[in-house]
Amino acid sequence: MLRFVHAEKADESRARQFLSQFTNDYLPQELSGYLERPRGGLYLALDDDRVVGTIVLEFPRTHEAYVGGLRVSPDRQKQGIGRQFVEFAMEEARRLGATIMRAVVAEGNQVSEHLMRDDLAFHAVERWRVGTIRPLPVPARLPDEAGPAWAVDHDRLLAFWNKYQDDLWADLNPWVPHSLSAEDISRRFETGGIALLPQTGAEVRGLALYRLHNRERLDIGYLRAETTEELAQLVQYLWVEAHAWGITVARFGLSRQAADRLLALGGLEETDDWQGMVFERSLVATVPMGSGSGGSAV
Repeated sequence: MLRFVHAEKADESRARQFLSQFTNDYLPQELSGYLERPRGGLYLALDDDRVVGTIVLEFPRTHEAYVGGLRVSPDRQKQGIGRQFVEFAMEEARRLGATIMRAVVAEGNQVSEHLMRDDLAFHAVERWRVGTIRPLPVPARLPDEAGPAWAVDHDRLLAFWNKYQDDLWADLNPWVPHSLSAEDISRRFETGGIALLPQTGAEVRGLALYRLHNRERLDIGYLRAETTEELAQLVQYLWVEAHAWGITVARFGLSRQAADRLLALGGLEETDDWQGMVFERSLVATVPMGSGSGGSAV
């Protein structure tokens, strides 16, 4: 009998054994962390006691859930297990307080696109791109207008955010986009990793949110500027900041439009390019579970 359960630390061995049949899979590297999550984490699909599937449920914000890591045993595919598992994850996320769920599907994965869009009534909201830039350009000088944000900039930053409240960003995980809130921006005044332009106190025309990952890598989670010239200035400041810490590698998780504009600046060598589509669905029950059209390959 098929059932879905929350994985515990004691399940790690059989989860790893199940995942070993998938090549080039990131899940084994992240498995221990998923098993330690206080909310969500890894779930198993069990047929009697045999693991036949996995799924991961994350909560980048209190009311926002992200579902990923869907794997179904090759000999159990095309039996609707994937669809049932995502439906279970939706109910679990709702039970844990989420009102919206997102998933990112890799470009060209038509099976998962069909599952999310046609079977489960998710809708596509944003193209997403993740990549690595190495080595970083060495700036010749400081930019004229871009620089760090300070507490005095708070109100004008919120005015800028207010124009783009529908933007998604990636904070800790570049593959987990979620909404950008006023609280996110305010928190960066305490933790650092926020840059803007201009520095004159005038209306904000560009904003970048980033992290210095263990002083080894610059992670860019949000990037927007009104013009290409202003974007170039903002990015130039990020490179200055990175080189000040001896960092020569950057990773980004951005909307496809923002990532394309970043890479179009020229002089950047990108590797590990990944592209996909962000799907989204409200968890406020309006469509009965199981009302999608047709079956799923997973």
